[in-house]
Amino acid sequence: MRMQQIATGAMVAALAIGVVHYWPTSPSLAIVGSLLWLVGYSCVLGVEFMMSAIVNRSDASPKANWQELLKAWWDEAYVVAKVFFWRQPYRANAVLDQLEGAQLRG
Repeated sequence: MRMQQIATGAMVAALAIGVVHYWPTSPSLAIVGSLLWLVGYSCVLGVEFMMSAIVNRSDASPKANWQELLKAWWDEAYVVAKVFFWRQPYRANAVLDQLEGAQLRG
């Protein structure tokens, strides 16, 4: 948990430093760089989704169309950001590890 907090904090700090550094000389570079920094993993994930469609095209299972792949990519990118940059580092204790109650047997 602490490592993820440090990593997330370092990424946010690096993003802020980059924006502050480049804004006076090139606001467009600061904006584009920030957007690339924020969606970089999502772009890599998108390439992985496209490659999976190409690699699995001879598979006997039903094929996903491009709308289904796009929705799956969007959902995955959203969940990755939510889980790895918010829930695990900052909300790890929000859900109990053990269920409690008289109805539980094990």
